[in-house]
Amino acid sequence: MKIKFLKFIDTFAGKILCLFLGYLDYLFNWTTKEARVPEQPQRILIIRPGGMGDFLYLLPTLKLLKARYPQVQIHILAEKRNRAVKDLTNIIDKMLCYDSNPFATLISLRQEKYDVVIDSEQFHNFSALFSYLTSAKVRIGFKTNPFRNHLYTHLIDYTLRGFEAVEFARLLEPLEIKTKEAPLIMGILHDKILSTPLPTELTDLKARHSSIILIAPQGTDKYRFWAPEKYQQVIKALVRNPQQAVAIIGSKSERKFTEKIIRGLPDRKDQIISLVGKTSFLELGRIITESALFVGCDSGSAILTSMLGAKSLVLFGSTDEKKWGLENSEHVIVKKEMACAPCYMLGSHKYCKRIDCMEKISPADVISAINQLGFN
Repeated sequence: MKIKFLKFIDTFAGKILCLFLGYLDYLFNWTTKEARVPEQPQRILIIRPGGMGDFLYLLPTLKLLKARYPQVQIHILAEKRNRAVKDLTNIIDKMLCYDSNPFATLISLRQEKYDVVIDSEQFHNFSALFSYLTSAKVRIGFKTNPFRNHLYTHLIDYTLRGFEAVEFARLLEPLEIKTKEAPLIMGILHDKILSTPLPTELTDLKARHSSIILIAPQGTDKYRFWAPEKYQQVIKALVRNPQQAVAIIGSKSERKFTEKIIRGLPDRKDQIISLVGKTSFLELGRIITESALFVGCDSGSAILTSMLGAKSLVLFGSTDEKKWGLENSEHVIVKKEMACAPCYMLGSHKYCKRIDCMEKISPADVISAINQLGFN
């Protein structure tokens, strides 16, 4: 089932159903608010709608949860597009995808008899309904949406500009799990990534050049769109150095956009390759560990790069760099200060005819930032 269609239904039917169930719960006193967490829960469900970036930032929270309850089974309710993230970790015992068949998923959730449900969704309604209908005595969620708040037993404050991985970890507060010093890399199986073979094209490229720079265009998302000719100028600047090579990465949906970029580049097959639509998620992780630099817009690939410790340069426009980005000497953020940005909040964008926050970032801005990271 299409995610956009589910979100459309969520906006209208989701609110009504949350209010209706909440009223019945209040009328018949079905839920014990502030219910006690079992000392040794047997099965915990984590609900994580959204994209790959959200899921990746959830991994440190899962690691903390497993450290506190080593014997617990951790189940994840997520979207089909995030199945591959499970390959990066050994924490997840079972993964359910609600966009495959929501009704079958609901039946399965009822049968599992969860001790605790943690809903990491920040605003939408259906996740709260799934949480409530599990009948778990302990249901934890963010206090962000008055239509759904009464379906939880424990409410957690959410900071709109707080770093997302930290916000997710706060959901463990009712379990009395300390979260302040949770490393971002927690939860990822680095050994598994490093043992994954590199694509032959990249191995050959590494044999000829000392530095591999990854370009991740994300050309299908209009709110993260940066024109092909701008990527072309950046790539041309990078390959002027014969020791540097460029590998373009992305999903199958970005092939046409990548072709536009490649058509405007010099014929340097020994320095430029495209791996778009050719790699698994594990292979992407391996490629990142072998790269000298990642360059691209805010995306799941950018978040994975920061979690794996590789250098990165990330373009931010409508999304909030304080919430989704990592900035230090190894991770550089390029953005334009705009009165209307960031406008992406709780799953919704401002409607813009022109995405000026991305359009006003120039190739010169990006090339300058790349030079500051030591690449010329």
